[in-house]
Amino acid sequence: MLAEYLNKKNMKNYLKISINMERYNSEIEHIEIDFKKFIIVEEGEDFKFSENKYTPSYGDKLFFLPGINIPRVKLKNLTLSHNVKSIRDIDKSSAVFANSFTFSKMVECKYYNTLPTSLFKQYFEIIKDDLDSVQVGMVEASLESYSNDVILLDYYTRSAMTDDNLTSIKNNSDFINQVHAQESSDRFNVLNEDQVVLFKLLATREIFQETDIIELLNGDKALSIDDEVFNQLSEMMNSSDIENHTLVMEIIANCEYRTSLLYLMVLFEKYGYIFMRSRVKSHINFKSLLSYLDLSTHDMNVSIDTIMKLFIKREVLTEKWIDTLLSIYDSEVRRGESSYFKCKTMTLNDEALAYLNVNYKRDLRDDFVPVVIEKVEEEVEKVSSTITWI
Repeated sequence: MLAEYLNKKNMKNYLKISINMERYNSEIEHIEIDFKKFIIVEEGEDFKFSENKYTPSYGDKLFFLPGINIPRVKLKNLTLSHNVKSIRDIDKSSAVFANSFTFSKMVECKYYNTLPTSLFKQYFEIIKDDLDSVQVGMVEASLESYSNDVILLDYYTRSAMTDDNLTSIKNNSDFINQVHAQESSDRFNVLNEDQVVLFKLLATREIFQETDIIELLNGDKALSIDDEVFNQLSEMMNSSDIENHTLVMEIIANCEYRTSLLYLMVLFEKYGYIFMRSRVKSHINFKSLLSYLDLSTHDMNVSIDTIMKLFIKREVLTEKWIDTLLSIYDSEVRRGESSYFKCKTMTLNDEALAYLNVNYKRDLRDDFVPVVIEKVEEEVEKVSSTITWI
């Protein structure tokens, strides 16, 4: 069952080999080979989030995967309105949540040397007579059920395999050359042992974005940051009073995230370095905000492109917000510091225009042709069909 699941999720079992050689006066007296099984998650096999947006239902039981930053105290709003609660048993849950950091919390990125399995089998045959019967039996049993093309090993083990202080290796120079020719290293996502069962259970579960529930936590009466509030918060951040900075961080952590997203991102672009130095950044409430903004306690760097990318991801991009961004980051856009804003029309400087006495301009890009959304047309047709024309 697990093998079928691993295949479906593009995951594989790997053997990692460690070779330890005991020496006396440079002579190798004993060889010990140790095997450890790893489950490796292939690159790009991250969580596939649901295309549906989570909507709370009465009595929902929520399960939060590793890396989630949800203040339990804030769940009280949903508890009061929908009798929602969080649980620790995924089997009993009605909704599962993850975020962009969950995957990295469930796997550990490691670098290993790799060697073709066939070449290790050749090594085993060469040194078999130097191993005791227990070691021989263990190696044979481990290799018998192993079907992967490569085996993982650390640098010391790779060096040990070509140690010519062992007579059987010294007499096989062709093998040594093959190992050197085949040596390579790669990065692997090793699934943490305590997460294997959970990964298996996720195979048939719909996984919602953490942001779906974060948007619900602060309640309908949460502050929405507009231009006026943004200016007030900026004044507080421009002061040298640390208590003001702390208060701002508390305010933005408890605001209405979706409608405040424009000014939230601008605040982080301008004052992220101050937030980074504050102890408040480690509070679960503030970390929940960071999760929503795709930031972390280790990285709060924001640029105009970071902002645009998040607006599109959260589906909040509007022409009005673009105009506001341009008014704030006009200089950056003019210097070409954004990949989202492109120059459409070129003109000349005042001296050249005066010489030509012509308002010269040239289009550098064709006009964008909006895509006609069929659903809208269908709705219009439905409405038209219900109208009685006179």
